[in-house]
Amino acid sequence: MTGQGTGIKRGDYIILCHSSRTCRYQVEDIDYYSEPPNMWIALLQEVDFE
Repeated sequence: MTGQGTGIKRGDYIILCHSSRTCRYQVEDIDYYSEPPNMWIALLQEVDFE
């Protein structure tokens, strides 16, 4: 996944919604681009809601 923003780190959760389905993903690995510095690419793993 790619995104924009700061402060995202390994272990954080991202919730994505599509139609009536909501899924939670945990950030397995993340790298920030050098330009623009707030853009990132992350490897996500789907996890169950607690």
